[in-house]
Amino acid sequence: MNTVYRLCYDIAMQTIELQSNGVEDTKRYATQIAKILQAGDVVILTGDLGTGKTQFTKQCCVALGYEGAVTSPTYTLANIYPLEKTNILHVDFYRVKSEQELEETGLDTYMDSSILLVEWGDKYEDLFEDYLKIELAYVEGSLTDRVLTLSYKGTKWEKRFKEINFLRK
Repeated sequence: MNTVYRLCYDIAMQTIELQSNGVEDTKRYATQIAKILQAGDVVILTGDLGTGKTQFTKQCCVALGYEGAVTSPTYTLANIYPLEKTNILHVDFYRVKSEQELEETGLDTYMDSSILLVEWGDKYEDLFEDYLKIELAYVEGSLTDRVLTLSYKGTKWEKRFKEINFLRK
């Protein structure tokens, strides 16, 4: 089966829209994004339950060289996955009730030295100066297809956002 990929740049809105025709497409996109991540980066993952936020994170971790299990931190709030030169801090804001509760966790002590992947991060995205935001959405009438909409905030992502190359095999 031939897969049709759609890559749509909206320069004025600074967004990229990607069509995923299944898990393998989404994994490929996660791998491409992982290639440009570095310590201090924040990636906010949003979308309804089951759209693939944790699966996206798992593939980023694999692409970055992490070989252990990657699980959703819904109940633990955060999981740390050590890499050779940095850590991946996988956070889930779904159950966080307030900014104060978030501040009390001490996560900010890890942010500069880790790659921060935040599920449900749109709840508190104003707390971050710079981030890449990935919204995963269901495609009506399909159980497997998704639309991924990428955007960013801050000067840190301005150049790298333009360098994202999803069609490279």
